[in-house]
Amino acid sequence: GEGKLGRDFQQERIAGEIQKLTIVIPPDVKRITPHLVEKHIGISKDYNAIELQKALAVKDVLKANRIVAYFAKNPNANPMVLVIAVLFGFFSKLMLYHFAATGAPAEKAALLGINPYFIKDYEQAARLFPPEKTLQVIHELRAYDIRSKGGDGTASTPTNELLKELVYKILH
Repeated sequence: GEGKLGRDFQQERIAGEIQKLTIVIPPDVKRITPHLVEKHIGISKDYNAIELQKALAVKDVLKANRIVAYFAKNPNANPMVLVIAVLFGFFSKLMLYHFAATGAPAEKAALLGINPYFIKDYEQAARLFPPEKTLQVIHELRAYDIRSKGGDGTASTPTNELLKELVYKILH
């Protein structure tokens, strides 16, 4: 999975966002809708780290670039550290998929720790990202994680620019 740190971060963030909603939504509103969440928090069901992962997995350049543009306008909605964690998890599992012994889809899904329903996503991604490219993507994810945290001395580069560069390198 994504690890305890990632889950803790997400749980804290969700709790904070729910608290924000209770402040900004009038008391007579009895139902929180996706529209209210997007309006007040900036999280869209179409523009998040998982949707970016899906777009990259099928090399949907247009959708990936739309999502990155959305992230640039809403930097707090999907922090770079969270995006990189999601992508790293996916491409790490894709590397496992490449080197898994041949077997039934359910066996491969168990090895990856995913629901068998999602194995088709890895089958498709494996065709578009051979092992060498998958390894390159993992290397880029690590490098951009360090860059986004200022670990290489380039702290002046805005994270939205780093994300654009990273997505370009993953797609090409």
